[in-house]
Parts: sequence; C-alpha cells; structure tokens
Amino acid sequence: MLDRARERYRRRFPKSAAYLGLRDTRMFRVAVEGLHLNGGPARNTDDLTPADLRTELAGAEDLCRHEVEEIRRINDSRPALAALSARAGGVRGKWRVTSLDPDGLDLAAEGAARRIWFPSRIIDRPGLHAFMASIGGPTSYG
Repeated sequence: MLDRARERYRRRFPKSAAYLGLRDTRMFRVAVEGLHLNGGPARNTDDLTPADLRTELAGAEDLCRHEVEEIRRINDSRPALAALSARAGGVRGKWRVTSLDPDGLDLAAEGAARRIWFPSRIIDRPGLHAFMASIGGPTSYG
C-alpha cells in the first residue's frame, strides 16, 4: 500500500521523486473521524460525514489493479488528454492524469489540478473506456 501511495504522489508531484526515497521523508495515513465546515460552505450542509469523503474501492478491483496501465495509456494519447482537458474547463496547460478511482480521475498541469467526476461509479476498464468514448475521447488509446 505504501508503494502505491508513493507512486500516486510522484505522479501528482513529479519533483518529489528527488526526495521520496530519503530516510527522513515520511508518508502518513490520516483517518478522518469527524468533519465540521466553517463559513460559507457550512451554511449549505450540516449533515456531511467522514464517509462522504471516502471513495469505496470494493468491487473495483479490476480498475484498481490496472490503474497505472490505464493512466499511462491515457497520458500517451493526445486525443484522450484533449477530451479530458475540455471536460476540465478547457484550461490550457500540459495536462496529465495523476490518479484514477471509481469516482473520477485527477488531472495535473504545472501549478494546477482538476478533478473530473464520473457521472456514475466506474469499476472496470470497459467502464472507463465507455466513459472516455462518451466525452469524445478515443475508444482505445495510443
């Protein structure tokens, strides 16, 4: 699990490769036990729980097992990245997918990040390919 966390972090912050292997670098798993919003968002909801912040991975073993491969395939495809960039608001930049889970995927460019939420839970590669086709991306990458 630690190796997977480091790999995801490296994809999001490429410069971290220089220090993630150092002995004084640590990664922590944080378990959210409570949640309280303050200010403007707090007026919109008072029933948000820690479970609302979690992504359920059960049943999505196929997607999780092939996450790195699918990210690589998308990142190697200009049409796929163009479709995702358009979905993220068309913000210019050299975007790349950094992580993927059943709820959505994360894009990053120099100094910017975007989350693209799937319209419904995706648990396997065929579901991911169908999503890409639905947003105008290629049905196969590369």
